[in-house]
Amino acid sequence: LDEWTRIFQSLGDSPFWCTLSGGEPFYRKDLVQIHDALIANCHPKIVNIPTNSLTKRVAEFVWDMAYKHPETRLVVNVSIDHCDPAKNDIIRGVPGHFKRALEVFNSLKQIQAPNLTVGIHTVISTLNIEDIPQIVEAFSDLAADQFISEVAEERLEMSHVNSDGSLGALNDSITPTAEQYAVAIESLTSRMRQAHWSGLSRITRAFRLTYYQNVIKNLRDRQQAIPCFAGYASCQVQYDGTVWPCCVEAVPIGNLRDNNYNFPEIWTSHQAKQARKRIRKELCQCPLANASYTNMLMHPPSILNITKELVR
Repeated sequence: LDEWTRIFQSLGDSPFWCTLSGGEPFYRKDLVQIHDALIANCHPKIVNIPTNSLTKRVAEFVWDMAYKHPETRLVVNVSIDHCDPAKNDIIRGVPGHFKRALEVFNSLKQIQAPNLTVGIHTVISTLNIEDIPQIVEAFSDLAADQFISEVAEERLEMSHVNSDGSLGALNDSITPTAEQYAVAIESLTSRMRQAHWSGLSRITRAFRLTYYQNVIKNLRDRQQAIPCFAGYASCQVQYDGTVWPCCVEAVPIGNLRDNNYNFPEIWTSHQAKQARKRIRKELCQCPLANASYTNMLMHPPSILNITKELVR
């Protein structure tokens, strides 16, 4: 907790949107205190926390975070990958996960904090791509504040560790083709346009609808759909203090522990400049949602599309 507090102090007021991710963030018994420190030092407008629903403390922690900081929008997305319990549990690799996830979702919906958004998040992969219309239909009946998805991809941070300490091989066998994704996502975008969303969820919908079209381009062309500003406008801080431009372009630009928790020093380092140069040359590409949000804000044509979606 002390380390995270020092990192947040170094960041100052610059973050607008922060994601506290994992693993399972709610496994940390001090997550509420980490959230407190983030709000006290960085004053973000939005804090987003995904959950796998693997611990019973989710609702209790969310209640504390939402009511202690009413000035900050708290978004909690429950990860569920299929509407069929057996298929979902196989995909998530946890027996009984579907039941737990619904219990957590329903308990979160009981929290009446006006600054809380409770969503369902589905990863679209080769394991559920054929059933997406059915999944969208089923989850729409749950009355989540938002239902969003992200395309499956292999990331270094998700690699398994072999017995000798090395990382397991990465492959793209879980990533659907552009053609598969385009057909599947049509059912989701159609349902999103029909539903009535308000407040932050309506803004999120506009971003997501634009993002989904960019994902199709990315999967089809295997290059950046729009210019990427990871390493400029966004980054990821790992559990050990390592800073990456993003979790896909997992190139370390420095370690906060090794630099006295001085974020500006890392942000202006030679390694950071080299990483930005690589990204600017489009030597990497991915459909990562978190970075895509920021990229769209920096891309006038995307802003125009988002505005059109908002006024529909």
